Amino acid sequence: MPPQTQHLLWVVGLFAAYLVGFVLLYPRLGDAVSTFIFVPILGAAYLLGVIGGVGTWVFGVIVQIVVIQLIDSQGWMAGLHLNAILGLLGILPVAVLVGNLRSTSKRLQIELAERKKAEARLNESQHFVARIADTIPDLIYLYDMRDNRVLYLNGRAEALLTQHNLRTHQSVQSLLNAVLHPDDVQLFKDIPGVFDDVRDGEFIETDFRMRDGHDGYRWYHIRSSVFGRDSQGKPRQVLGLARDVTELKQAAALAHEREKTQIALEKERELTRLKNRFMMTISHEFRTPLAIILSSSELLERYYDRLSEERRNDCLRAINVQIRHIRDMLGEVSLLLETEARKPAFMPSLGDLAEFCEKIKVKAETASNHSHPISFTAAGDLSAILFDENVLDTAIKQLLTNAIKYSPPGTVIRLDARREPDGVTLAVQDAGVGIPADDLSRIFDTFYRGTNVSHIPGIGLGLKIVRDYVALHQGQVHVSSEEGSGTTFTVRLPLRYT
Repeated sequence: MPPQTQHLLWVVGLFAAYLVGFVLLYPRLGDAVSTFIFVPILGAAYLLGVIGGVGTWVFGVIVQIVVIQLIDSQGWMAGLHLNAILGLLGILPVAVLVGNLRSTSKRLQIELAERKKAEARLNESQHFVARIADTIPDLIYLYDMRDNRVLYLNGRAEALLTQHNLRTHQSVQSLLNAVLHPDDVQLFKDIPGVFDDVRDGEFIETDFRMRDGHDGYRWYHIRSSVFGRDSQGKPRQVLGLARDVTELKQAAALAHEREKTQIALEKERELTRLKNRFMMTISHEFRTPLAIILSSSELLERYYDRLSEERRNDCLRAINVQIRHIRDMLGEVSLLLETEARKPAFMPSLGDLAEFCEKIKVKAETASNHSHPISFTAAGDLSAILFDENVLDTAIKQLLTNAIKYSPPGTVIRLDARREPDGVTLAVQDAGVGIPADDLSRIFDTFYRGTNVSHIPGIGLGLKIVRDYVALHQGQVHVSSEEGSGTTFTVRLPLRYT
């Protein structure tokens, strides 16, 4: 039976008992017995609330009037004294008060029951979350920065502390000193300051080392965020998760070592290929000039008296030309080896680039016995340009030498210098044999030569030197060419250097 129905039956029973007592006692006690109506009224107010109490009071008064009319021939007003009326009126506010107290008590009981249910659900939820956290192999902690104490550790973290005979009630500093690598302790000391600028939802991540219980250390990756703030909005509590990444670190280190080994092997293979190519190139390129020198010297040695003056001079000129050729090749090799062994110093200074180019032009024409005229043009203000004369001289001189070597005698070589808003451009253009399209991507490689110039002496180092020396100048070199129509090399240099 529902509680409300039980309460109603109690009220009906009390009122029925009162009514029987009123009918039996009224002839002897008179209207004094009417005051006993407070029993069912207060009972109704307590059991049914304010409405039940007031309703019972009204119903009781009406019933009394009817009963008195039937029992006492003098009538209600004649038989009812003032004290009875005051008693009936006085019981009404008491009934209301009792009803209110009952309603308040019932509401409090309901709220208390709901609160207990909520607490039970909360405890169940916390227990569920704690069970989940304890099954995670990662370390989970909750740290109060203001009180400098640990608020929570999951089972894995608790087990780690127990392994080191530590407890959460110990000071945070003692815990850090006991489990962290000495080099990583300061990292955690700086945590409060790190979180000052961290917003909700953002994470701070770092790696650290922790003792493993066997006189060794394991790597952990920690990910922390602000969990709670104080009344001023400053971070107070930090929630963190630390994952053991030792195996990942070891795998990464192993992969890095393998990569370094692979790179070293590739470099060694490339070096071996370069050495082999160098020996093949040198042996091939030196064979012809040495043969010419040998044959010319033998002619002079054996038939000097029989040779005419002109023929002797031809032999001497041939020897001289081939010696110069060998000297130039050895110079390129020496320059490359010097660059590879020790990076040349880059010391830029302000200078007149137009005047510098004019000097290079004259030296190149002289070196080629004026076989190729060189046309130089300058555009823009080049009077105060920051550059390294030695470095740039090597690069531009090599480009002019190549242009002369691979162009028919008498053709004009162009050297252009231009000042631009963001730098300086130097271009060397010839009307020579050009470079095949398939060779353009490798033309700057060491010992690489175009497939169409095998009949022209060279060892394939000049453009490699040009690229390296332009790179020292923090610049770039580009090539545009068409086989049989000439080649243009463009060097772009910055106005300022970092």
